[in-house]
Amino acid sequence: MNHNYQEDKVPGKLILNVLESFGFYNEWITKTFHMHGIPEINTHKDYSISVCIQMLEVLKKESGTNTIFKLGLETSKIYKLPSTYNQFKNPHEILPFLDYAYKLNIKTYEDHSFYYYEKLNDQQAVFRSSTPFQCEFEKGFIT
Repeated sequence: MNHNYQEDKVPGKLILNVLESFGFYNEWITKTFHMHGIPEINTHKDYSISVCIQMLEVLKKESGTNTIFKLGLETSKIYKLPSTYNQFKNPHEILPFLDYAYKLNIKTYEDHSFYYYEKLNDQQAVFRSSTPFQCEFEKGFIT
């Protein structure tokens, strides 16, 4: 089943928290978005996931894939996870919950899995993403 990402929403607060993690570069990022027609983000508003995709595309064009990877890293630090997160000791315990975390943070209107995890053995797993985000972003997020 194909998922209609256009209906998914991202809270402005989450977007701004990620951008604020860039410190000094936050001002440059905001100016860059403005130059590319991306609206100013309001903490009390939800935005179409397509706005987030456009933001990532602009940043990739203007600053490269390392910035997108770092955005993924910073986003993972801000994401809400189930309270049991503190009890996890290894990736095999937390990776199955990423689909749940995605659904807590992105307002989605379909029952669809976005992350797929399969443990092969103690040292290996298969992990797939079907979110609309760029590969560099996903790699940073999972890292």
